[in-house]
Amino acid sequence: MESGPAAIYWNAANTASGAYTISVTLGVRSTPLHDAVGIIWGGSDLSGDKVSYGYFLVYGDGGFTVKHRGERLVLSH
Repeated sequence: MESGPAAIYWNAANTASGAYTISVTLGVRSTPLHDAVGIIWGGSDLSGDKVSYGYFLVYGDGGFTVKHRGERLVLSH
């Protein structure tokens, strides 16, 4: 599948629980269309106000990041 420039595809009827494996093959283009590409997993409430998901991004320079987006960022002093 090719998509972009940015998108999240999901179907609320598709769920998973317990241990599972995720795999992805990301191609490299001679002229990159994006700064980064990646996958998300463990999403919940993606169209609501308590969005939560994990994600993995690979950047054009070969760097990568793994993060979680949660419903709120709480800072304490």
